[in-house]
Amino acid sequence: MVPPKEALTTQLIDFLNCIKTNRKPKVTGEDGIIFLELTEQISSMIKDQNIK
Repeated sequence: MVPPKEALTTQLIDFLNCIKTNRKPKVTGEDGIIFLELTEQISSMIKDQNIK
């Protein structure tokens, strides 16, 4: 069982640790852009289905 966590808080903590330790984040900026584009596509598809 995975304990629930606040996603943005977890990402912020990881980002701050990256700065402190000079390492790459677990989720890169490129990954974030891909995820954002995907969620926009899904939202658009849902909106199109509701209109028809």
